[in-house]
Amino acid sequence: MTEDTTHTPAPEFRAQLEWEIARTYRREARLGALRHEKRGRWLRGAAIVVACIGMGTASGLATAQVRYNVQRDSLLEAAHAELEMISLRLELARARAGDVMKEVKIGAAGTE
Repeated sequence: MTEDTTHTPAPEFRAQLEWEIARTYRREARLGALRHEKRGRWLRGAAIVVACIGMGTASGLATAQVRYNVQRDSLLEAAHAELEMISLRLELARARAGDVMKEVKIGAAGTE
């Protein structure tokens, strides 16, 4: 045997080697796509979780805002009612003062 023939691959060996390389390439491409898919799923899941947390926080803040607005409206209504009561008392006091002045003019009451 010569040295050249021992280092030259047989055609069957070359065909098997090409098939093995192609198969390995396809498998790695498929696994790489699966890894990319898993990463995409994880990112979508994380985005959903973040969105849910944001919505929960926003709804909690909205509830607090509604409570604050209701309390503010209640206090405002109470202040308006108190203002009306003070106005009525002032009108009553003026009416009473007018009546007393009339009585004093006609002499039915003293100036005290």
